[in-house]
Amino acid sequence: MSNDNPARLNRWNWIALILPLIALSPLLYMQCRILMQKPHLQFFPLAVAACVYFLGQSDPSKRYFRPGELVIGAWLLSMLSAMLALYLGSPWLSHFVAIMLVGTWALLARPGLSVLRVVGICGLLVVTLPAPLGWDKRLISGLQSFSSIACSRLMDLTNIVHVRRGNIIEVPSKPLFVEEACSGVDSQYALMAVAGVLLLLGRAHWWVSLVTILTVPIWAILGNLLRIYLIVIGLEWFGIDLSHGTTHTFLGLGVFVFTAWVHWSSVQFLNYLHLRWSASQLDLKTASKSKGAAEGELHSIGRLGLGWAFFPLCLFVFFPESVRAVMEFHASPDLPSITQEESGAFPGASDLVAPSGSEVVGFHTAYRDRNDMLGQHSRIWELSSDLGRLTLSLDFPFRGWHPLWECYINSGWHRERSELIETEGASFFETVLRNDLGDLAILHFSLFDQQANPYKYEGSVDFRTQSGRWANTILNRERPGDRAHEPMTFQFQQIAYTSALPSEEQLGFLRKIFLESRVQVVSQSANALAMVRSQRADGSR
Repeated sequence: MSNDNPARLNRWNWIALILPLIALSPLLYMQCRILMQKPHLQFFPLAVAACVYFLGQSDPSKRYFRPGELVIGAWLLSMLSAMLALYLGSPWLSHFVAIMLVGTWALLARPGLSVLRVVGICGLLVVTLPAPLGWDKRLISGLQSFSSIACSRLMDLTNIVHVRRGNIIEVPSKPLFVEEACSGVDSQYALMAVAGVLLLLGRAHWWVSLVTILTVPIWAILGNLLRIYLIVIGLEWFGIDLSHGTTHTFLGLGVFVFTAWVHWSSVQFLNYLHLRWSASQLDLKTASKSKGAAEGELHSIGRLGLGWAFFPLCLFVFFPESVRAVMEFHASPDLPSITQEESGAFPGASDLVAPSGSEVVGFHTAYRDRNDMLGQHSRIWELSSDLGRLTLSLDFPFRGWHPLWECYINSGWHRERSELIETEGASFFETVLRNDLGDLAILHFSLFDQQANPYKYEGSVDFRTQSGRWANTILNRERPGDRAHEPMTFQFQQIAYTSALPSEEQLGFLRKIFLESRVQVVSQSANALAMVRSQRADGSR
């Protein structure tokens, strides 16, 4: 019977991994689409390919011991987790469960891989998993602030004249904005993946692997600081603008390669220390188990029988619903889009008559990526007033509610308070922002839908909490495409920069300018909104 167990295991081991992944495939497909929208995670196909390669490197001559009952229990737990992911329809949870499936499957079907190596393979896959509940945005925001502060300190040491306002570093040549891509999050994830591949290729000792992973953030931050500082040096010392275009791309690639080389050198140094300190140079401290222990493990694994492949078939109960979710995701994605031709129909420079007490002094149009949190398009007016400079902007399109203050928080501002103002049959948010230099900004904004009707969020100002996101995911089974029922919305905002908190009279003046300007812009947008509705109606036929 023990001779038959290995054949049975080898017969079903690949299908036991493929079946649950097929059951999760619709949700995994949606997760892949989401990952491709995140620049810092677009390397995930290479990480998956590397994991497949390392899983195939199992040594059949070795059999590392692992308790059969415990491993089987972990595999059954991964099956139950996959059932939960399918029930909830969560792409993120399906991604996490897929990693669990690979790990437990490798422990069962790849006895020639040590537990440390299986953990390393799963760790490489974990690098491709975005932090849940919006923590990845917090990471990006934190790295942005840290990079801005560190670069400012370095510029102080080298006597480069500059002013830092949040994540904006102003030098005499031009202001430089430390964007998400410049925050270091790209190199943080990519360097973590490179470190995982190097450790798996070199079969590093466990303490070498641990120290290497812990030092990745340090090298990534230093490399990112070098990139930002080189941009400043290029502008101030050599008159070369490295902040955009092809030169900026090559600069980023060059700094990343240099950082990866430095990190690899540190790994080699750690390996050297391990060889000096260990009793034998290639002692991995992994002993092959005895023949009796091997037969006992095979017996415990063999008890799965055909259930090794049959049990995952239960996951296909929710497969039709997952396919439907993918179809809805393609039919009505979370993020709407508007063409540049449609954008050009919205109000322009001459369509806004400055309210009394102000004067239009500038206008420009901004085009961004579809998934940019500031909006794909913006029509921006610059006004001067007795209170100082004002910026008015029509931003679009969004899906449902859009908390504008989060955009400014990610740009280095701090939100002191937000208040919903309801007056004269209109409602809008008033937010007080402050940056690290003590400057103040008064932000007003509201949204309207395709019919030019005001769009209101029914809830508290601080609705975007972690518990709220978790409740939406668990109780409402929220997935990509589920916001399709929310209307396409357009945002009108006004921000006034000031050095002191305005008085009630001054706040009333700012509210008056905002309301009068909003009425003009919304009414002038009627033809453009009709064009958008017509295009969407034709596209749905």
